[in-house]
Amino acid sequence: MKKAVFFIAATLFFVSNHLFAQTEKGRTLIAISSALGNNGGDTGLSFSSSKIKADDFESDGTNSFSFNLSPRLGYFITNDLAVGLELTYSFLRFENPGFQGFGSSETKINQYTGGPFIRYYFKGEKIRPIIEGGLSFGRSTNTDEGANPVDGGDLEFSSNLFSFGGGAGLAVSLGDHVSFDALLVYLNSQVKPTDNNDSNLRSIVSAFSLRLGFSIYLGKSTKQRVDDQ
Repeated sequence: MKKAVFFIAATLFFVSNHLFAQTEKGRTLIAISSALGNNGGDTGLSFSSSKIKADDFESDGTNSFSFNLSPRLGYFITNDLAVGLELTYSFLRFENPGFQGFGSSETKINQYTGGPFIRYYFKGEKIRPIIEGGLSFGRSTNTDEGANPVDGGDLEFSSNLFSFGGGAGLAVSLGDHVSFDALLVYLNSQVKPTDNNDSNLRSIVSAFSLRLGFSIYLGKSTKQRVDDQ
């Protein structure tokens, strides 16, 4: 009985130490995630098709394709506290069929954003609560191909992007170097056209989403580097 208790205690101590070691000062954090909900940011890939029908009418189909990539690179400045940079690239393409092919066009949207983030890990064993926050700045370029009513050429315009948000959730250890993360995230995004905008017109969207992803913990902690010397 004593041997069994000792074995269980030793196992818990081993697992706990390895999980804590993931977030020790001096280690590197690499994260990538995907969101369920309207967050406009995280990694994902989607296709869709839609049309309008009636008894005597059917519109041309509208097809869309979107791709988002949002990796993170962070550094633990102290035990359990990481700061870093998140970069996001988003691409959206959709067709505007017009009416029976007349006035049809294709829209392409490219977005580039980047900004700092901060994440804190609370104490725990295999499962640890986490909180995080961040903000980002960037630019969006919209191209409407064939949408110019004068000559049938392209219409282009750009917008400045700004967003901030934060979330809370759990990090589940999957080994010495990987955790599965699940967070409920709030994001506030603003899109402001750059041309002919004397009235400071902007679009503001607030959204909640469930962010799922994986974090990889690399390198040696500051303590391990000192011990190796």
